[in-house]
Amino acid sequence: MNHSYPLGDALRDARLKLGWSIERASEETEVSARMLRHIEDGIRLPPVTVLTKLTSAYGIDPARLEQRPASPRVAPVFDDASDQVTIGSASVTIATGSSNDHVLEMFGEALRSLRDLEPHQPAYIRDPELPMLARLLDLDDEQLAFDSMHHLGLTWMEAGHFLAAVRSVQPTLGAQQ
Repeated sequence: MNHSYPLGDALRDARLKLGWSIERASEETEVSARMLRHIEDGIRLPPVTVLTKLTSAYGIDPARLEQRPASPRVAPVFDDASDQVTIGSASVTIATGSSNDHVLEMFGEALRSLRDLEPHQPAYIRDPELPMLARLLDLDDEQLAFDSMHHLGLTWMEAGHFLAAVRSVQPTLGAQQ
């Protein structure tokens, strides 16, 4: 396989963005730490079964590894006690009841950090992130579309799709609580 971005580097980046050590990745994937080091250092290519375990555990699409550094798909975690939102290795403080402007600014900052995006690049919201945002955002705020365009770098149409998606998960949140 000819990778424009070395496979080992992409896998290491994905692991580190999750905040995992080699040992933790070994435990989560049942792949030896030695093999993980060899793969990440480019000493050997992983067998398909190992690559499948790694991409699954890291939450990345194996088809996109050749195109760019891997960006893990992890669900954000909100700690009520500290008002910390953690997405992989990125975390920001967002107090419950914060303005949509603040929530989207901080969330966008965490996503850009996790995904190695430049400030001008859009921070698209993925499905695992929707429930967290539905919980933190005031979905009745008329400025929400404008705030998402400003802080996430979305176009008007993308902002509309984002609002529809985040609003679609809101009813299911009430049933879970």
